[in-house]
Amino acid sequence: MGLFWSLQPAPGGREGLRLRKKNVEIPFVVHVSLIEGHVSPREAEGAELAAVTTERWYVAPGVRRTPVRHGGIIGTLFLPPGPGPFPAMLDLWGMGGGLVEYRAALFASRGYASLSLAYIGHKELPAPHNRMNVGDSYFKRAFQLLQDHPQVCADKVGIIGLSFGVYLALRTAAQPGINPSCLVCVNGPAGSTVKLSDTEGRTEAFESELKYWSFDNKGYVSFKDVSLPANLSPENMVKVENIDCPLMFIVGEDDLSSASKENADLVWLICSLFPN
Repeated sequence: MGLFWSLQPAPGGREGLRLRKKNVEIPFVVHVSLIEGHVSPREAEGAELAAVTTERWYVAPGVRRTPVRHGGIIGTLFLPPGPGPFPAMLDLWGMGGGLVEYRAALFASRGYASLSLAYIGHKELPAPHNRMNVGDSYFKRAFQLLQDHPQVCADKVGIIGLSFGVYLALRTAAQPGINPSCLVCVNGPAGSTVKLSDTEGRTEAFESELKYWSFDNKGYVSFKDVSLPANLSPENMVKVENIDCPLMFIVGEDDLSSASKENADLVWLICSLFPN
């Protein structure tokens, strides 16, 4: 992946863009050139010595993609080739909202059934779209829909969350009647960073406390302090001690959008004090 994650915008191009796949059923087509000599953005390019065009696919041959619109659930199910049954993952993204499919597609390309779930910022979800208007029962139904699929191993269904999705993954796993086989938490908080509007976990508008925002000398904002455990309301914290499955917390210490290490340390401490 080094050729892709290390890409930079062309000189003069718009800064801050992410390379994110919208349509996973077609590949990225990437033209790779070898240029003579050392080339910097301030210099004219030298002669092209060699070039190749490569395709970066997200869906392996035989993977099946199925939109899910059942019982109010909005998502996309990806199934690997073959009859199964397969282990599975419920895939939860962050505050960016919408329906993000490329991680679920990659799971299915590696043998895991995967349901990418929308929960905010999608036109088919209850409005207004700047807040989460689905609660605990929504995530429980999504997990059970995946668990009940005839091509899924019912006792091998995990949950993966990124950013705000970490909070939702932990919260879902702590619900009675939900017994995931594992949790994977990538750079996120152990509690909600926005105010909850009810006990089901619905939220107010997705706007964090401005007093915790910090800016560098270029004006770029960091939201890291918003998710520090000390800055999260106690009533917004997940009862991690109710989770009874293996948990992997992936920490990116340079992430300026989440206090990932501090939250991972808190989860580890709670799990140590309340071992299941």
